[in-house]
Amino acid sequence: MHNNRPLTDFNYRARFRQLKPSGPGCSVNTLTDTELTSGQGIILPVRYDHPMLCFRLEKFDGGFHFVHTDKTGTKVGSYAISKDFEVVVEYLLKVQTLRLFKHEIRRMFVMPHTDEGQNILEQLFRIQQGGKEKRFGLMFIRAEEVRVSL
Repeated sequence: MHNNRPLTDFNYRARFRQLKPSGPGCSVNTLTDTELTSGQGIILPVRYDHPMLCFRLEKFDGGFHFVHTDKTGTKVGSYAISKDFEVVVEYLLKVQTLRLFKHEIRRMFVMPHTDEGQNILEQLFRIQQGGKEKRFGLMFIRAEEVRVSL
């Protein structure tokens, strides 16, 4: 996230989520979350960024593994990806804009396995082969709330 105003009172967390379908002994679908990272800060100065989640994909036995990394690419953890997974990132932050408008922003993003038949993982894997950090536009906002006050 790039900013031209300081961001304040920010909190975030990222989770690797697996959906376990209903079956014998459990009549409903079950979500199993593994926390990848979380944090908070008081202020983020102008022109600084704060990565909430860094990762890469690796091919393994014909499928993908989600490899959680730090900003330098050092492996923190690895998770086999099934068809019923998503990565969930949530954050809350405050920012004051021109004319003293105060914004409180809450968002939940997800990175699903597919989008209307497109294999998102294959697209991400091809992008990362370039070896450079890039923005990826296929994160989806699942929920959002923005409050504005004076």
